[in-house]
Amino acid sequence: MSVLFQRLTPLLVSQKAFLFNFCKMLNPLFFMTLILITPWCQSEKPNVLIFVVDDLGYGDLGPFGNATLPTPNLDKLASQGIKLTHHIAGASVCTPSRAALLTGRYPVRYGMTPSYLNRVILFAASSAGLPPSEITFASIAKKAGYRTGLVGKWHVGLSCSSISDHCHHPNSHGFDYFYGTPMTNVKDSGEDGYSVVTSNFPNFKKLIITGICIGASIGWGFWFFLRYRKTGISISVIALMLFGGTWLFVNSLVRLNLFLMRNGELIEQPIYLPTLTDRIVQESINFIKQSSAVVNSDQHQPFLLMVTFLKVHSAHFPSKRFLGQSKHGKFGDCVMEVDYSVGRIMETLKQEKLLNNTFVYLTSDNGGHIEEVNIHGQPDGGYNGIFPGGKGHGAVEGGIRIPGIISWPSQLPEGVSYNHPTSQMDLLPTLIDLMNTTYPAEDDRELDGDSWTPWLTKANPEEYFQSRIMFHYCGVYLHGVRFAQDPSTIYKIYYYTPNYTKPAEKKCKFVCQCFGKHVIAHNPPIIYNIAIDPKEESPLPHNQSLIDYVDQQVALHQSTLDPNVESQFSLSNSIWKPWMQPCCNPPFCSCKETVENNVNDFV
Repeated sequence: MSVLFQRLTPLLVSQKAFLFNFCKMLNPLFFMTLILITPWCQSEKPNVLIFVVDDLGYGDLGPFGNATLPTPNLDKLASQGIKLTHHIAGASVCTPSRAALLTGRYPVRYGMTPSYLNRVILFAASSAGLPPSEITFASIAKKAGYRTGLVGKWHVGLSCSSISDHCHHPNSHGFDYFYGTPMTNVKDSGEDGYSVVTSNFPNFKKLIITGICIGASIGWGFWFFLRYRKTGISISVIALMLFGGTWLFVNSLVRLNLFLMRNGELIEQPIYLPTLTDRIVQESINFIKQSSAVVNSDQHQPFLLMVTFLKVHSAHFPSKRFLGQSKHGKFGDCVMEVDYSVGRIMETLKQEKLLNNTFVYLTSDNGGHIEEVNIHGQPDGGYNGIFPGGKGHGAVEGGIRIPGIISWPSQLPEGVSYNHPTSQMDLLPTLIDLMNTTYPAEDDRELDGDSWTPWLTKANPEEYFQSRIMFHYCGVYLHGVRFAQDPSTIYKIYYYTPNYTKPAEKKCKFVCQCFGKHVIAHNPPIIYNIAIDPKEESPLPHNQSLIDYVDQQVALHQSTLDPNVESQFSLSNSIWKPWMQPCCNPPFCSCKETVENNVNDFV
């Protein structure tokens, strides 16, 4: 029996448990009676509902201090459960953080961290992704008898070597049902002409035009002056194909990457974003209702549903219902829409009489993107509260300190906070306890999360504190370590910090990088006590004994890493491969989903 049920048993002695024990004491003549009532006597495994919001900052929600952006449904969710106020993402960008959440393991263990610029999967038609050998909480739940589903964003890969092998697909990682996109939306999806490429390389258009002009000029020179006509034509054609092809490819990325799938079938390309959130909600509601029929049938099969919103990542597409409703532009409108969406799904749980037997967890994949601006130069990303930095900033607090809410009415305390460090990687070992199952024992792979069950049911969870170490990677580079010694002493040790282009604002040009000239090395490391200095404004004096201890822990941790692990971000895995490009109705790659769900709630 799991740790959680061991703790719940003395607190929640039910009629079922009493009858089961009574039956065991009866004469064997009553054995058939025991057989008949055993399913009723056994403790039911809880359903699991997981919400992940994209790029939501710590300070974007009312429960975490935002007084200017109404989030009534999330306020209610927090009031009915536990706020995780010191909750940490597995990385400061989405692909590795999602991998960490799914596996309970640092992404560096299985190659989901790069050694160079790019830290997320760029192309659906690449070989990068969560290795098939990794074990997710969905695959564990499936083996434990759960019906599993994922609705929304995935962004940890699609296929390995062919268009249809789908080795990285959610269906290959324990999810029985998938409705969503393997990738994500980007600024290029918007209607204002803004682009991720031009955000990183503002002179991209000029480079393309200049390249075509130079190539054409050289070709003309060979043709007209040197009389090498074939050479001149070849040079001009090569320049046009090279630079024009690059321009065409960049402008086709939305169509190539932003497509919708139901399980292995491509059903829409590109995605019509204004109604996508409602479709995600409707699919989630349908999954819950279908699961409810199974839960309440003779099978008593519980479900695990993961709902991963594409909001509030840019480009922002609030529906008509929410457009212009917030004080924070389209970003705020999208936060309000997510809040409303969570409320609708939670209401479905209530209507289906599943609320009291469903463990709910809500979080973000990383901190708010503070460098994000709209076409007018106005802030268009999340707010990280008092914490410095943001998405992509390595170990800096604003990029990895994220909101976390747990709710399980009738089982967990309500309206309390757990202020000690927790990690998204804790979810997997916690679910193992909740599901009364075990981690597969066929190998000795390291798990990096700690189960929450020792404090989860306490009336005052703050009474429980456990010393722990967390390692904060930026790509493959260890940028910092968090050492929670006691509730009033939580050290943050920095080996590297971003070399900000705007130091006063602690901002990079668009996305911070992890190495070389992009970072500042600290030797000796910088030390903060973030328990009393969460803004990281007052470095502590050098403490060699502390540094020696942390260095020992780093060495122990890194001794468990496989130096020969295949990098999912190698050039061969990362590049776009045309033969792996999903495309409906080729060569146009254009199709629309036949939507049977009612979208009137949003439009």
